[in-house]
Amino acid sequence: MKEMYDLIKRCQSGDVAAREKLLNENSDLVWAVVDRFLWRGIDAEELYHLGCTGFRKAVDEFIPQSGIRFSTCAVPQIAGGIRNYLRTLTPTAEHSEEQHKNSATNT
Repeated sequence: MKEMYDLIKRCQSGDVAAREKLLNENSDLVWAVVDRFLWRGIDAEELYHLGCTGFRKAVDEFIPQSGIRFSTCAVPQIAGGIRNYLRTLTPTAEHSEEQHKNSATNT
C-alpha cells in the first residue's frame, strides 16, 4: 500500500515512469470496470483506453492522506471516463444503460 502511495505522489509530481508503472500494476482494475460496459458493442481496447484516461484523472486527484483506498477513488473515475464517451455517441446512452441494468435484474 505504501509503495502505491509513493508511486502516486511521484506521478503527481510529473514522473512519467511512475505513472506507467502504476497503470501497468492496476490494469486489472481498469479491465474490471471495462467489463461492465462490454455489452454496448464498443471495442474493448477502446473502452480500456477511455478507462485509462479516468485512471490517470484518479491518480491526479487522489489524496493519500484522505484515508480512502485508491481503488475506491479510481473506480468511479474510470467508469466516468467511459460513460462520458458513451454519452457522446447517442443522446439515449444513459437511458440504454438503465434499460440494461433493469433487464439484468429482471432475469
